[in-house]
Amino acid sequence: METQLLQQVIHTEEHIHLCGKDFYAHPTGALIWPAEETLVVADTYLRSGYVLNALMAGANKSFATSIIKSIEGLISTHNIKQVIALGRVFRRLDDTYHLDTEDLTRLYAIQKKVDWIWVAGPMARQLPNLVGGIRAAHFSHADIHFCASPKRSDTTNEIAAGMYPMARTEPIKFNPITNEELEGEGTKPCFVSNGKRLLMPAFGGKLGAKNILGDEFLPLFGYDDLLIQVVDSYKTYPVPHHALLAG
Repeated sequence: METQLLQQVIHTEEHIHLCGKDFYAHPTGALIWPAEETLVVADTYLRSGYVLNALMAGANKSFATSIIKSIEGLISTHNIKQVIALGRVFRRLDDTYHLDTEDLTRLYAIQKKVDWIWVAGPMARQLPNLVGGIRAAHFSHADIHFCASPKRSDTTNEIAAGMYPMARTEPIKFNPITNEELEGEGTKPCFVSNGKRLLMPAFGGKLGAKNILGDEFLPLFGYDDLLIQVVDSYKTYPVPHHALLAG
């Protein structure tokens, strides 16, 4: 019974309304656009040691494998026909040649089932053919503009990567199975929006994240009220602006 409850919680997603369109923030850090059968992921870092220790044997391979399998699972469970992968894919261009054959085979199999667009900004032309899919510096779909990094000015209808937003709050105490309070980590990656533009967390990890109260975010949102959806291991949930901590 406990396992069934946990499985239900794992798939908990939070609604995000952006420029008249409805999205869902998934606990993996992916964004689901049901009306367009589209999955959006940001800064996947398929081979970088971004989360796992690069000195550990097989660490990079394990991370790439988990990322690709996670995307594969989301496609199958959410009726996805299009994947938009924003931002950084590899820390170095030659990282692609260290991808395991099994990982590449799985990636190619996914790309046979769905349209796959890499939106990598100025780096798009340098992405090798090895990764498959379509490479683009920027991409628009159904009046939403997808960017590898946000425009440094007030804008609208934008979904962007490259900022690694993180929300810091008082330690959160909550058990998703029993509803009892527990000690929890108060620093987590998040989706952040002002209703006009949305910044996405890195898919699958939070290292390198930047506090959304930092100066880097002020030119992007000004003093607008922010809508924050924190990404946890089992769910996403909203955090009010007044609950955020600097630092």
